Amino acid sequence: SFSMQYYVDPAYGAVWNRIMMPGAVGAPPMDFFVYSGALAFLTGIIYALAYVVMEKSLPGKGMSKWLFFGVLLFLLSGVPSLFGIYLMVNLPPGLLAIWALVDGLILYLLAGALLSHFLS
Repeated sequence: SFSMQYYVDPAYGAVWNRIMMPGAVGAPPMDFFVYSGALAFLTGIIYALAYVVMEKSLPGKGMSKWLFFGVLLFLLSGVPSLFGIYLMVNLPPGLLAIWALVDGLILYLLAGALLSHFLS
């Protein structure tokens, strides 16, 4: 993983939620994956509802429409969330950059593609 060195660095051990990292080292427990999956599902429902409401006002057709929606999701949801995390949690900027670009923008573009494909 691009970011694993941050998760095992003892300097940042105290910043992780105990749901994700109950111990100083090791993989997250199964509860974390259940909560994570449930939150991702709920977020997907919210994004799908937003797409249904906004679809007619989105510019373009086909790929350009879903790219626009994915970038819009990233700008409205991803960027503000990361800024909030940066202000409140002692995390290295490198990890936040990975989250923004790899875990953020790419996933938002994929979400936009899937939603526009299945809901259009």
